[in-house]
This record gives sequence, C-alpha cells and structure tokens, in this order.
Amino acid sequence: MPRFECRICRLRFTRRRGTPFVRTELGSVARLRELIRYLSLPLPFMQVAELLGTSADMVQKWRDTFARWADQLEPDGSLSIRFRLGVEPTAATPCLFCGRTGVAMRVRHAWSCAGCGRLFSMRRTFVETAGALQLVDDMADTQTTTQVAGVATVSAIMQSSRC
Repeated sequence: MPRFECRICRLRFTRRRGTPFVRTELGSVARLRELIRYLSLPLPFMQVAELLGTSADMVQKWRDTFARWADQLEPDGSLSIRFRLGVEPTAATPCLFCGRTGVAMRVRHAWSCAGCGRLFSMRRTFVETAGALQLVDDMADTQTTTQVAGVATVSAIMQSSRC
C-alpha cells in the first residue's frame, strides 16, 4: 500500500488512515468491503456473519465502527441512521408460530417467543438485481421489493476522509 507524507507536519500515512479500515489485515478488508453492501439492509448480525465467514460479534463491531465514523462526519446522525444492519423484533413483530406480538426474547443470537417458547428468526431473503441488493418481502405472495441505497451512503463516507 502506498505511503504518503504531509508536507507541513511530515506525518506519514496511508489511504486507510482515518477510516474503519485502519489496522486491518488484507483478508479483513475484503470482508469489510462486502459488509458495506449489507449496512443498509435490515438483516440480523448472524445472517451477515454467515455470508462473510466471520462471527456475529465481529459484524456488530464493524457496523458500530462505521456508525461512529458516520456520526463524526455528520453529527446530526443523517448518515448513521441509514445503517439498518442488526434488525431486532419490534412490539409489532408477530411470532411466526402462535401469532402473538411483542413477546420476543433474546436467546444468544436468536429470538424466542415468550408465549409459545419456540425460536424464530429475523432473517430476510434478498436478491441482487443489476448490482443492487433488494429485499424480497416473504410476508406477501407477490414479489414486493425494497430498493436499498446503502452502497451510495458508505461511498459518500469513504470519499470524505482527509489527512
């Protein structure tokens, strides 16, 4: 990786300085780049961890790093609010088995219904169309999709880093 030097303070740095990619190994950089595609999708950490071949805790750490960096760039939170990775059930999320709402309890990296005791998942189905990831709504019989613009968000963050 090329190194640069500031003419004023003589500080040496690389392109990674001031980004979430600092102090990462080459294999991790490839996974981080893949993670960027999933930041704005409402997917659970465990599902993305399986796609990237790493742990759910590491995916959560990377997501938090990108969110902190986005908050430094835009203190009003307009960038980090677009990161939807790490979806959790809400009070309106029904159990797939008994139909009760608002009864989800965390069990490690999964969710359990407090009513019937069965495990359920927050996993989503998505497809790639013309280079963009789209969620497929499993609740409806029709192929309803949601366009995701997370790649543009992270690209804006990456381009705004400075020495």
